[in-house]
Amino acid sequence: MTSATTITMQPTTSRSIPFELQLDILGYLFTLGRENTSVNLSNFAAVSKSWQFIVERELFRSLTVNLKNLKEFTSYSKGRTHLVKHILLEIFLCKGKTFDAENSFDFNETCFTKAIQSFFNVLSQWDGHGITFELGLVSPIQARPASAATPQNHSMSVSPRKRSPDLLKKHMRVFELPDDIFFGGRWEDSESAWHSNATELLGLKPLKFQGRVPPLIPKVRCISKLLVRRRYFPNMAPSSLNVIMGALTCLEYVHVERWCFTDPGDMYYNYDFVLPPSTKDFSFYNEKDTPYHRRPTAVRMGADGANLLPVFRGNLENLAISFVFDAMYIFFSRHNIGYKILKTLALTSSRLLLNGHDWRNEMLCHAAEMAKEMPKLEILECWYYQTSYQRPPQGKSSRVAIFTYRRIDRRTSCISWKSTSSFKMSEKTQTLWKEVVDVEDANFSVEHLTLDPNLMTSVGAIHDHLALKDRILHGTTWAQV
Repeated sequence: MTSATTITMQPTTSRSIPFELQLDILGYLFTLGRENTSVNLSNFAAVSKSWQFIVERELFRSLTVNLKNLKEFTSYSKGRTHLVKHILLEIFLCKGKTFDAENSFDFNETCFTKAIQSFFNVLSQWDGHGITFELGLVSPIQARPASAATPQNHSMSVSPRKRSPDLLKKHMRVFELPDDIFFGGRWEDSESAWHSNATELLGLKPLKFQGRVPPLIPKVRCISKLLVRRRYFPNMAPSSLNVIMGALTCLEYVHVERWCFTDPGDMYYNYDFVLPPSTKDFSFYNEKDTPYHRRPTAVRMGADGANLLPVFRGNLENLAISFVFDAMYIFFSRHNIGYKILKTLALTSSRLLLNGHDWRNEMLCHAAEMAKEMPKLEILECWYYQTSYQRPPQGKSSRVAIFTYRRIDRRTSCISWKSTSSFKMSEKTQTLWKEVVDVEDANFSVEHLTLDPNLMTSVGAIHDHLALKDRILHGTTWAQV
């Protein structure tokens, strides 16, 4: 694995070729290094002082660390913290039984607590601002052995660890219906094995910190973004995320993608999840549309997500919440949300897929009334994606609906409806949305687009049709949904 440090040879200052050509060579080497982790880019820092600066800037831009190499991370980053833009902390979880009854502690909780405390202790000494902190919980079946450390090749990676697309697809198949259900197997037996396989990937319960009292975590100023991506399957308890966010005193951006596995503890996201007042952007994506998540015996979260809203008030400018609650509860009650400075809002609602035009028009009218109370609003998007699973060879069918409001400039706005089914938008609905831009002689347009259900094979297939796609999911995640 590539090293994040440069070798100790003194660089030469001589130049034998034009600097522009040297930059081209370095660009080629960097591309090669990203594709092949056996290429040790740090060797090239010895060519010259200018190469050393450029190589270190490339190597330290994005780092992957874990509990075992935190000391190396501290040593190698000294004097180079200004180069770091992204840090991924991977925490490897134990397989099988993790609780020691005799000593009354959970191995995973202990490892998680120690890793966060140690990592934050290092970063609490850093100056600056604007670093992205990504937290990845690695399930036992996702883990792979780290490469052996050498003087020029230690276990700290210089970029977020690449996960094999084939391996990810293999893990994703855990959530599909077991074949034996289709070919004469008993549901009770199949579901038991199915749940066991999913639990290996997701964990028995959301991971939390050790002990009943939250641990003391050093305050960190240099991190402005917190990222939890879908490629890491185990879930964290909301109380643990609260503790982490509470220690990030300059946190502005929070993006969480989680594999909701309908554990009863999930309901605490409706009550205990609190954003720091410094947060400006918040995105929360809750997976729930696989056959496993929709199995008959799955525990369901409460439908009314209004309890989630009070903790989101404050300085939010961009908000995207997917599959946590139905947007109708927000639009119908309007809940006095008070988002006076909110610029973008993305929510999901299954009501968009209901038969009958009246249901959908009613909700869109309520949404328009709420939008009138949001003077800074630039884009509001309400969408939904749903699949119906059938026995082979039919496979699955999908339904999609996307409503988007855009304020283009001070006098101009438009709304659009994109769906796999027909929908007649009422005159009342269109009039209310036109009135959101409260100026005389405002320009307003309406667009309709019918989507081919045969092409809407996954959530990822609607990427190009969403205005707030980058708010809803992290860029690389769209290829995985």
